[in-house]
Amino acid sequence: MHVDERQRLPRRWFGGRRLQGQRLKQSPATAFIAVVLAVVVLAGSQPAEAFLDAILGGLEESIGASVHQQLVQEHGVVRISEANQRYLERILHDLVAVSNRQDVTYRLTVLNAREVNAFAAPGGYLYVTLPFLRFVESTEELAGVLGHEIAHVDRKHGINSLQRELGTALVLQLLFGRADSKTLDTIVSIVMARIRSGWSQEQEFEADEYGARFAAAAGYGVDGLMTFLKRMQAAYGGSDDDLLARWFSTHPPTGDRIRRLESLKGTLKTAPRAEPIPPLPKNW
Repeated sequence: MHVDERQRLPRRWFGGRRLQGQRLKQSPATAFIAVVLAVVVLAGSQPAEAFLDAILGGLEESIGASVHQQLVQEHGVVRISEANQRYLERILHDLVAVSNRQDVTYRLTVLNAREVNAFAAPGGYLYVTLPFLRFVESTEELAGVLGHEIAHVDRKHGINSLQRELGTALVLQLLFGRADSKTLDTIVSIVMARIRSGWSQEQEFEADEYGARFAAAAGYGVDGLMTFLKRMQAAYGGSDDDLLARWFSTHPPTGDRIRRLESLKGTLKTAPRAEPIPPLPKNW
């Protein structure tokens, strides 16, 4: 788990393309394994689901790395001070420690982008922008938003969306077949398009809930994300600024999210911390 300083946000994003009529090369043995796995998974047993989760985890990491590499090849990141890097790593470590998926290596990148934004890619790749870091007013807010992004990975929103986009059979072929570079490029494009357009409303609400749970369990409180959303709504709600409109266009209505978090607040307790919450850096 580390804060990566070697990438930047792409100047343009890639449009998604469905794999219509495209077949992946595979041997008869590979096809047989894919069919058997599909049948076993459809049976719905817990061991089968655990096995599928394990092999999909490798695919998720591979796809995330490809998306990450695409960003690295085209752009770079904001270089932050060592002190600020340690600060981000500490918060990330605390949140990951209370998340469910301990098999994932999380990486946080500060993007050289102009808009206030934060998002996640499959495989534990997390991103925040410099304007976002400058907008947050407390460590609790930052932890709340990072908890939300960790929750997207924790709840497997990326790989689940890809399964719906491609179909389980094709995903299994990716695991056991010989996907050519064109197919892999298309998959990366699909993931990038999903990041650009945003997750489903259900996935965003779920990420809010689990993100708040992670923040509370890590001792950062339950108000951080809600406070951040309220300030975003007050500052930029209905704004024509294209640097800010993206946040609202890729998330459910902010009022709905705040109301849901308000309802959840009474059910969560903040865990005690062995050390005080670190103060937000004055300069990024």
